Amino acid sequence: MRFNARRIHRIPLWVLVICVVFCLSPGMDAFALETQSVSPEYPCYQSRSEIYASGLQLEAQYPQLARWVDYGDSWKKAQSSGLEGFDLRVLELTNLATPGPKPSLVVVSGLSANELAPVELNLRLAEEMLAGYGVDPNITWVLDKLAVRLVWVTNPDGRERAEEQARASLPITWSKNLNPAGCTEDSLSGVSLNRNFAYAWNNSPTDGCHPDFPGLTAQSEPETLALQAYLSQVFSQPEEGGMLINLRTRGNYLVLPWRSTTDLTGEHALLDVLAKKLGVETPFAANHSSYVTQPAVGTSSGALVDYAYSQFGIASYELWLGPSQSIGTEMSCESFESQYLQPSLRMLEKSARLSLAPGENALGPEVVGLTLTQPNPAIDEWQVQGEVSSAQYRDYITRGTPYRISVSVDGIPWVENPEPMTVTLTPDALLPDSLASFDFALQTAGLTPGQHTLFISPEGMQPNGTVSIGILEAGFIQVNNRTYLPLIRH
Repeated sequence: MRFNARRIHRIPLWVLVICVVFCLSPGMDAFALETQSVSPEYPCYQSRSEIYASGLQLEAQYPQLARWVDYGDSWKKAQSSGLEGFDLRVLELTNLATPGPKPSLVVVSGLSANELAPVELNLRLAEEMLAGYGVDPNITWVLDKLAVRLVWVTNPDGRERAEEQARASLPITWSKNLNPAGCTEDSLSGVSLNRNFAYAWNNSPTDGCHPDFPGLTAQSEPETLALQAYLSQVFSQPEEGGMLINLRTRGNYLVLPWRSTTDLTGEHALLDVLAKKLGVETPFAANHSSYVTQPAVGTSSGALVDYAYSQFGIASYELWLGPSQSIGTEMSCESFESQYLQPSLRMLEKSARLSLAPGENALGPEVVGLTLTQPNPAIDEWQVQGEVSSAQYRDYITRGTPYRISVSVDGIPWVENPEPMTVTLTPDALLPDSLASFDFALQTAGLTPGQHTLFISPEGMQPNGTVSIGILEAGFIQVNNRTYLPLIRH
């Protein structure tokens, strides 16, 4: 994507509502106006009002895939009985025609009001996934089988204050919400929302004017309570799948729980391997918070990532986007667009695929270089080729040996298709322990004409003799609708 180029133009909310009600008709470009950015200094970051307009817009454009859901009220709206402040909104992406419940990836951004790049990344993720449905086979199966829930602006009151600073060409230092909470100086008041969640909360610092003030009590803020309640609904089903990523700035790390202590979780090794799989070919290194924060202990007690992991047992991470910077300095649009946007999108899309079974897929191999060809369109046969690698991890670790692939059409192997076809792999001559290939013919006779999805589930043999299933890979195949002429005899 070119610098500041947008796939979807945005318009103000009031114009959108009028247009949706009165002027939408086939062939009409209802969204062809220029967008409003946070400030001229940051032209690639959309303002809060434009971000909210985008939620309504995407819901209107993709009614079978997107829902712009109100899950609560900001502090200012709660205090003013709805006269001021904002709704808290989440964009839910899934194929509404396919049944649930579905494992979910939840991506949160904007808890710290002055972190602009994570919010924009979260918005671009929605645009890319919606545009890719029906075009990209992996995005398509994710939205058919899973749910991707994007909480763009978790702290809208604070975001408005941060945007005021940006428009005034001041350092963007406002990170908290707008609850005074014991601080009489308006420019320093507020609660740090990422320190207000129910797990491992503590009352340090006690100064209400401190930038890290965690609130008077745990979960004291309406923004915190509303997000906790929403997550409780999302992860209410006892399932193995699901993942949460809280997008932050400054560090280039994928940070594991716990954020509140140097102690490691019982699943630290598995969470670390999964983070290394997510971080391959990105700037983001897996690390525990005790190695990347100072002071190490209690730096972010009451953090969202700890709450999600402790409450629901799901894989939970903080993604620290961009190099370390001083407080009040936001990532430039040039850096965001040229260095971080594409690898971050690839990582988040991969996170969505891994949300089907994070623990199992963390140890399993991956399909690389999949190609589907139809050598002779007159024959009901497709040629399927590719490789399976068990070294697709940041830091070049290898997990097991590629063993075989399970293949099925229009159903996930072993889940929706209990008896998939299995194909033995051919080990690579130079890297037999980490790379293998497959090449086979897929017979399509009997399939209905039209587009079908080929699912490939790679499997790897671990050193202890167990088999781990890797991340699901998909491709589209087309079955022709041929007309056979009757045989004419003379």
